[in-house]
Amino acid sequence: MSSLFSTLTNDALPTGFSNATVGEGSDTVYGLVQCRGDVDEQDCKVSIYNSTVQVVKYCPNTMDAIVWYENCQLRYSNTNFFGRLNTADSGNWYLINDK
Repeated sequence: MSSLFSTLTNDALPTGFSNATVGEGSDTVYGLVQCRGDVDEQDCKVSIYNSTVQVVKYCPNTMDAIVWYENCQLRYSNTNFFGRLNTADSGNWYLINDK
């Protein structure tokens, strides 16, 4: 996961968007980050970094997660979701306000 998160964080700048795939075979992980269009580069980087820290903290054994931060969204999965619309209303939701 750290390799995916590092790639996403570095590649998201300066556009505010990145997707990446790391690993091989059954160890492949797909990830995507996107910052809001009005967020500057530094705030985007900080928000992406914070979202990666929080998802590891609160969802340590999860193979599929989506994190919405004020300034960005992070998603990763062991299933390729690129270019696919997910209309299923399933999964677990955790609302965390640690401010």
